[in-house]
Amino acid sequence: MFFEEGIMTKRTTLFVPEVLLLDLDDTILSFNEGSDEAWAVVASRFCIEWQPPFDEHELYEKILVCREWYWGDPDRHKSGREEINRARREIMRNTLTALQFSEMEAGNAAANEYSRMRWDSMHLFEGSVEALEKLRAMGIRLALITNGSSQIQRDKLRRFGLEAYFAEILIDQEVGVSKPDPAIYYLALERLDVTADRAIMVGDNLDWDVRGAQAAGIFAVWNDYLCQGLPEKPAARPDAEVRTILELAQRLESLRAAT
Repeated sequence: MFFEEGIMTKRTTLFVPEVLLLDLDDTILSFNEGSDEAWAVVASRFCIEWQPPFDEHELYEKILVCREWYWGDPDRHKSGREEINRARREIMRNTLTALQFSEMEAGNAAANEYSRMRWDSMHLFEGSVEALEKLRAMGIRLALITNGSSQIQRDKLRRFGLEAYFAEILIDQEVGVSKPDPAIYYLALERLDVTADRAIMVGDNLDWDVRGAQAAGIFAVWNDYLCQGLPEKPAARPDAEVRTILELAQRLESLRAAT
């Protein structure tokens, strides 16, 4: 769908856009990969050091339960992603409280260790830079739309040398509106001086990146980086699907060559 002068029209196939809007985490770089494994390591080390009245498996399972509870609430999710290290400490404190273990400073240290492990393991998806280069060579302007802490998201961009690829970078903590609110997409279109029918959004989150973009009239591509396919009851049905942004870049190249 695209929006122009109050009229909604249906786009049915992928097209070469003037502007490509991209998500960051789990689209350009790996963010959630290794999360469970890192918590398992933290749980094991915690039990070795502190000898609590529960084993590492019980601790690990309770961490997952508390994590799901914490991130399952939209308000907690927003405040937590803006202070991600604090959120992880809170998850660990909730876990230890549920297990009736009172050494909260140990929990804070464990959460901080988890944060360090996650930062160290973060990496670009294979082909991400190649994709950005291809898209830029095609004359497609690129913009980033991401939810999260301004400092952390900017640190990721600097760490992997990504800032120069984007004509605009919209981080929800900076602009005051978050995905999936279509307002953040309208803001991106305004900054780029482009209509919705000339833009495509690509991201891994069916709610934030697909439903939100479609609500703003933008053709939405779902990055199914886990190759799992749509869930039984998806938050939204994407206009197109890819497994990587390199696949998307290659498909757009083929479309350009065919015209």
